Amino acid sequence: DSISSSMRGDGRVWGKLIRKDPSDDNGPKEYIYMRLRNIYTGRSGRDPGERHDNRGPLLDYAYAGFDHKPWKVEAGRRYFNIGRGIAYSGVHDGLQVNYQKPGWNFAGFVSQLPPHTDNMDTSIPGYDKESRRYFAGAGIGYAGIKGHQLYGYALAERDKSREDPEDLFQDYGYDAQYFGIGSKGEWARSWPYWFEVVRETGHSREDPSNAKSNILAWAFDAEQKFVTAHKSRLTFSVEAAAGSGDNDRLDVNNTIGGNGAGR
Repeated sequence: DSISSSMRGDGRVWGKLIRKDPSDDNGPKEYIYMRLRNIYTGRSGRDPGERHDNRGPLLDYAYAGFDHKPWKVEAGRRYFNIGRGIAYSGVHDGLQVNYQKPGWNFAGFVSQLPPHTDNMDTSIPGYDKESRRYFAGAGIGYAGIKGHQLYGYALAERDKSREDPEDLFQDYGYDAQYFGIGSKGEWARSWPYWFEVVRETGHSREDPSNAKSNILAWAFDAEQKFVTAHKSRLTFSVEAAAGSGDNDRLDVNNTIGGNGAGR
């Protein structure tokens, strides 16, 4: 083979600066968190192409926050997700606000892809230059039922990616809304569970007609666990997932070769 071995090293260095009353662990606090990431790849063989490649150090995380109960605010580059992360999750730039009161949690955020992120739609001209997608979401959680936490959320995504060079015959926008409900908790001791149902709506573009097409999709995911009483906490789990699909779609992410005419 042209490549006989490949080694990938992923190194991260982080630090957190916290200001708070040292005598009150649950009191108000402000903090700054930063994490740098370096990725090194080394290859050997008869003709491995690039033998050495180093990316970094990159700014992986960088955000500031304050936690003054019942409010918590964080802003910067951090990990965002909503629900179980099925509809949305990733390290993005944005702002999140949480408000908590006994039995309830309210959250809202706005975010965008970091600069110079490759577009997941590799058919758009200039996909490797940048991707401009923006997100806004809000959720509510209720923990007033013993052993269970119920939640619901809504998420909007807007695709403002630009073609480079301009394609005069095809648009590539994918604008979607997601609505989810779910629950997590324990049916009984040693029987934790979770489930989530997601509905997606919005608009995308057809290929090759370039017509605007409605998005209508759903997904379901659930997991049931059994945690043994053994001191090892040996756990067994089963998970089931299902989602709708499009019979005439050839490519999952791309506009070209993706959504054809019809439903």
